[in-house]
Amino acid sequence: MDAKERAVGHTYVIHYPSVGVVTIGQAVYYAERVEHVRNMSPVPTEVVCAFLGLHHEKDLHRRFAHLRTHGEFFTYTPELEAYLSDRDDAIAHEDAVATCRYTRRRSPEPKAKRQTEVPHRE
Repeated sequence: MDAKERAVGHTYVIHYPSVGVVTIGQAVYYAERVEHVRNMSPVPTEVVCAFLGLHHEKDLHRRFAHLRTHGEFFTYTPELEAYLSDRDDAIAHEDAVATCRYTRRRSPEPKAKRQTEVPHRE
């Protein structure tokens, strides 16, 4: 897949099974965002699906406004589950990671400070 085929961003749906909700969000840095959500969650999560592009988030929020519990969180009902599984443009988490155009590069060690040479006086 060349760079032109890679997505600029993704809309994601992450399920919190133990509490019966999903979060519907978007991210340009998809892989990092999903990792952050998982690390910050007090309960296990699973990615239900993702969509190429950021515009899907607003559409999903409007369509399922009646299921909103708070912010980007929605009750995960059979209606929502069926809608997502019927979408032809929904992609698996692994495929979304593979289509990421942007990633934040993290170096394992902090960059060394650039030292400026000071002229030696005699």
